[in-house]
Amino acid sequence: KYHGDSWDRFRTSLPLSLQHHINGNALYNISHPLFLNLLSQLESEKDTIYNAIPYDYRMSQILVEGMLGVLPEIPPLLTKDLETNKDQF
Repeated sequence: KYHGDSWDRFRTSLPLSLQHHINGNALYNISHPLFLNLLSQLESEKDTIYNAIPYDYRMSQILVEGMLGVLPEIPPLLTKDLETNKDQF
């Protein structure tokens, strides 16, 4: 989780899952059951719009949705791209 202060001025405007995501450069316990469940979910999403979201941020979205019921925000450019290329998804 990011603990610096450069986000302080606008932190509350960021999605909850972005505020609490773990950097993709982190070390992960790849044998932990939670990680294995997250990996399975990511694999099941490979043919969806969610595959365009960086895996570290997507894992946070999955956890926030599961714990709090907060649906993930899809970046507007991805949504626009989805509309333009809807036959691919």
